[in-house]
Amino acid sequence: MQNNNFFKDDSIRIGSLVPAGSAAIAPPAASPVSSAMLLAAADPATKMRVTKEVLHDACRTMLAYTALESVLTLSAIEAHCCQVAPNGAQRYKCIVDAYTAATAARIGRF
Repeated sequence: MQNNNFFKDDSIRIGSLVPAGSAAIAPPAASPVSSAMLLAAADPATKMRVTKEVLHDACRTMLAYTALESVLTLSAIEAHCCQVAPNGAQRYKCIVDAYTAATAARIGRF
């Protein structure tokens, strides 16, 4: 997660808005099962198909990881904004929910 200075106050950083008890999100690792499938493939056509499947899955995993990281950041900003300007809480929630729904739909179509 980037530690961008989103707010005008230099003392507030996005990373500091994530709750202390939250687990850090680690990037996904390569799947050993996928590698084993690729090595076990006999003919070139099967190897090509398996390679495409593995790469597609890896790309989709990274997209999902990035989306989760973005939603986490937006949710933290939403929580902060609700504390600073509670009258806009409904609008903040709509923005985060719209981003989340649109991103989930894009990943689903990938």
